[in-house]
Amino acid sequence: MHAAVLLQPSQARAAKPSSRPPTLHPATLQRPALPVQRVDSSDANVAQCLHSCKSVADLGAMLHQHGSSISAHRLAGMAHRLSRCAPGRGAPASGGGRDQDAAALVQQLCSAMAAQSFTASARDTVNFLHSLAQLSLPVPAAAVAPIADMLLHVALRRDCYIDEEGEDDASSSSGGGGGGGGASPDRGSSVSRADSYHHTSSSPQWQAPQPAWRERQQASAARARRWAAKRVAQTAWALARLGYAEQQGWQELAGMISEHGAAFNSRDCVNAAWALAKAGTYNASAFHVLQRTSMRQAAAFEPHGVAQLLWAFAKAGHYHPGLMAALAARAGASMEQFEPQALSMLLWACAKLRHFDARLLSAARVQVLASAADFSPQACANAAWALATLGVRDGALMSALGEQAQHQLHRFTPQGLSNLAWAAACCRGAYAGSKQLVGACCAAATSKLGHARTQEVSNLLWAAAKTGIREEAFLEAACRRLAVVMGTCQAVDLAQAAHALGTLRYCDDATGRALRLISLNK
Repeated sequence: MHAAVLLQPSQARAAKPSSRPPTLHPATLQRPALPVQRVDSSDANVAQCLHSCKSVADLGAMLHQHGSSISAHRLAGMAHRLSRCAPGRGAPASGGGRDQDAAALVQQLCSAMAAQSFTASARDTVNFLHSLAQLSLPVPAAAVAPIADMLLHVALRRDCYIDEEGEDDASSSSGGGGGGGGASPDRGSSVSRADSYHHTSSSPQWQAPQPAWRERQQASAARARRWAAKRVAQTAWALARLGYAEQQGWQELAGMISEHGAAFNSRDCVNAAWALAKAGTYNASAFHVLQRTSMRQAAAFEPHGVAQLLWAFAKAGHYHPGLMAALAARAGASMEQFEPQALSMLLWACAKLRHFDARLLSAARVQVLASAADFSPQACANAAWALATLGVRDGALMSALGEQAQHQLHRFTPQGLSNLAWAAACCRGAYAGSKQLVGACCAAATSKLGHARTQEVSNLLWAAAKTGIREEAFLEAACRRLAVVMGTCQAVDLAQAAHALGTLRYCDDATGRALRLISLNK
């Protein structure tokens, strides 16, 4: 047995812990040891040099002087400065030594960025590619591929994972503040345990008031999700403009669009859908997410955005009646703001998806008649083909488009001439000048059939047969082209071409017999 130790009252008071902090001399107080972020002098010099660069030559000299000491962030800044110095996407290249210097600088920047792509952040890499995509200079695909691969498989996934971790932390911390059964109120709250149980059992929608720090954390998580979604959309747009063609990378990007598409705004939806369609990548999950997000934000789309989004969905073959109705209503309400290119894209998408909307077509008719003089060759061909495909037989529309097209037939592609001639032949009952327009299209296509596809040749022959156009030079060029490609084309095109030649009583020689035999064998 241990002997009991009795403490004197003074000793007992001294042993009792004090609630007040000990008094320290001011000389003994120390600040908390926080990590100090040191500024690299070389990076500061690079930033100062970048700020003073005004031309492509200055950027090249800066890259040659500093070399490997330039960080990924400064490389993105150099690419942005280059996009301002060099001609943009819409500007024609001058073709002089300046363009050669800019192209060489692009190659050097890509090599420097590829060397740092593993450690570079997704933000810097996306900004770098976004700036290159705004250039009119050709960017080598081999130079972009390693940067894009590292961005898609490492950097973008890494940053999105960090954002999701912050979102999970915010949701888990705010989950205890809800009114779920058995959840105790926060310590220090004025709501007791019995009151909390009473409220949750009688009103399931009741929630305890959340502290301000939880609201700030949720707002921060929402901003992180928004920035992650914006990076994904910008990446898709930049890679599509740069011609990135690795399908494995596009499938990876489509998966990220499926994950973050719910946080897209209207511009992000347009960029992501356009990029997937441009790259020829159809991912059902990604387009379903884009469809739902676009329907939710249909009222926020601009006219050009509506046209681009519908073009992308039509190119991918993804049709949803609810989305089409919402975007058609949006387009009809702002039809006077549609430019000729956007209007032709809108009509082409509706025709491709076989979506007939009487109100939309009525509003589009007024806009086409008002702006037909500004239509480009591609816009004329697409609008005429779309209206004919949708069954619109309007002589005034076809006359306005045909008159505008005849002034620039030399600029049409074989596909444009084929679509325009086919549409004019379909409207021959309502359009008095259909025969003249088809004849002009066949004459303009005679010198361009050497690179035409079989469907384009057969459509031209069908239009000539329907309107009774028998141009010897055109028929000879069409038969020569068919003799070259008849072994690799579809049977329906060959049958249509053979029927048209028979209707025109032309080509009774071996070419006509070969067309009929091959079409029957197929």
